[in-house]
Amino acid sequence: MIKYTFLLLCIGLTYNVMAQEIKKPKERFPYEGHAYFGMDRNSVHKDFSIGYNLNTNWGVRLDGAYDKEMLYERFRIGMFVKKYLNKKMFLFGGMQLELDLLDTEIRDINSYHIPKGDKYRTSYTIGLGYDINESILIEASYDNQLNNSRIGPVQLNSPTDILLVKSKIKF
Repeated sequence: MIKYTFLLLCIGLTYNVMAQEIKKPKERFPYEGHAYFGMDRNSVHKDFSIGYNLNTNWGVRLDGAYDKEMLYERFRIGMFVKKYLNKKMFLFGGMQLELDLLDTEIRDINSYHIPKGDKYRTSYTIGLGYDINESILIEASYDNQLNNSRIGPVQLNSPTDILLVKSKIKF
């Protein structure tokens, strides 16, 4: 139900903003990335994004992320298409693959067992984003798991679909 409501919201917003000015991308190959260590010495978080703007309305983006915590180690990669609806608002969608990099037989994560055979999670993502200004971005997305893997998204202990709201501040 949530995914259909979110999809209808995106379609409704598309019709409301199409008459506004189209954003012209400043860079043909936008890229970004960051990394940081967690509170303990074993935690590491890294991500990157590489894009290519096809024209003023359309672009493609490759995202990757590596997360390591005490009980998990994951690498996530996704390919997305991005469509600007106006000067600041855009839709995006694509596929993601999340790999479990630990090589243990069974791990107990909050009483949730992941057998060695479950090594990857596939999903598709659709979302809506808004560039507030050059330094601030807000995105809302829905991630739907496609395969029967018992691996859930990072930091969730069971397979599930997720609704994600995130923001980025660039310095």
